[in-house]
Amino acid sequence: MDTSSNVLPSELVRGANYPAFYEAVMTKMEALFEKLLDQIQPPVTAIIVDIELLWAVPTGRRRNIPVASLFTPSASVFHHLF
Repeated sequence: MDTSSNVLPSELVRGANYPAFYEAVMTKMEALFEKLLDQIQPPVTAIIVDIELLWAVPTGRRRNIPVASLFTPSASVFHHLF
């Protein structure tokens, strides 16, 4: 199976070119995730994902797997609320 190292820029490059890393996560990780779902035994019965990964909900729908999409802001977001 392909690994994320074949799809995502390495840790050494991510910081220098975050836009390329973000684009890879948004466009290339879906296919890798689908392959992983095909191989996991017993089959996946739920997906929990960060809301930023827009492809996760349609993937779950296609496979009839419930998806919990969570918003995980950093603590600094809450500082501005109070």
